[in-house]
Amino acid sequence: MISKHFLYHNFLSENDCDQIINESQNSLEKATVMDDNSDVRNSKVSWYHNDTKITNYIKQEIKKIAKDLYRFDINTIAPLQYTFYDKNMFYNWHVDSTDDFTQPHLDRDLSASILLNHPDEYIGGELELANPIKNKIINLKKGSIVVFPSLIIHRVKKVEIGTRHSLVAWGSRL
Repeated sequence: MISKHFLYHNFLSENDCDQIINESQNSLEKATVMDDNSDVRNSKVSWYHNDTKITNYIKQEIKKIAKDLYRFDINTIAPLQYTFYDKNMFYNWHVDSTDDFTQPHLDRDLSASILLNHPDEYIGGELELANPIKNKIINLKKGSIVVFPSLIIHRVKKVEIGTRHSLVAWGSRL
């Protein structure tokens, strides 16, 4: 699979970002990982199980990016996940896919993350992609999207001050 990431600024408007944050704040729950290891992840999430105008747009654009840049069709996009990081919250090194056939919903090909607030509203909280030569900090702005293959190891560093808001999507060829 191609390992290049794609970064697009102004993917969502400021108003769209604010709307997602406002819609998601009342349904936050503690984020979990498959083995419930709290050393891996400390954040809060809520889910978009029902599509809206904004989520439909996001899903269609991710499918276009997959087709245009990675040369494959995305057939399924999981419910979008709003993620909230407050002080001392993080998501350590991980991949977004698995080869565990008992977890077919985790067989993901493409990951996307949209920053919903301005990066000057927090310190820390950088999205970092692992690379054998030098890791890459993704410089997101409010409304930016980064798309990358789900098998790339990545993390969100600990938020030291403030709060970080993002929306995450995963696509699959299945």
